[in-house]
Amino acid sequence: EDEEDPDEAENDTEEKEAPHFYFPALNDEIQKALDSLGGYCMPKLNWSAPKDVTWLNESTLKCGTVGDVYLLLKSSDFCMFDLEHALSDINLEGDNGEDEDEDEDEDEDGKEGNKGKRTPTMPSQSLEYELILRKWSNLHAS
Repeated sequence: EDEEDPDEAENDTEEKEAPHFYFPALNDEIQKALDSLGGYCMPKLNWSAPKDVTWLNESTLKCGTVGDVYLLLKSSDFCMFDLEHALSDINLEGDNGEDEDEDEDEDEDGKEGNKGKRTPTMPSQSLEYELILRKWSNLHAS
């Protein structure tokens, strides 16, 4: 008899759920910013705004709750790129884009070096990310 107890099966599914994260200090800071900005804001990170996911929020970047801010930021490919690959196209070697002779790319043993290859200037852990909340204004009022 391999019948499972329904309560036991329910407990198994509860244990397999994704972890929930809670950031009370950040939530409070975002709410304070919303209050000071008149109740609505437009979020962005250092470089990008989550313009690619406005369809999730009635085709606008207007956020009136902490949840709206989180929804746009965590769903945006633009913002995710900023977080994961912000410096991946920056050249550490100082390559100025000019073509070099192939001989110059080899060291004295004839092995190919890293000249001309793009590498990040610093690890992303040392980059300071900022969440910017700007006061909302409807520029396309109709």
